[in-house]
Amino acid sequence: MPRRAAAAARRARRRRRRRPAAPHHPPRQPVCRCGRSAGQPWCDGTHKVLPDKLKP
Repeated sequence: MPRRAAAAARRARRRRRRRPAAPHHPPRQPVCRCGRSAGQPWCDGTHKVLPDKLKP
């Protein structure tokens, strides 16, 4: 393989290895609507054990 072709192949391999990392998206967390969550303003599932008349 000629020198220029070998050098071009090395550059191409390096370019393929250096891909930017995928952006990190934090997990979605629902907002509490029943008002009984211990970790306000986020929902912790407390509404599942409330009586029917207190559910949102």
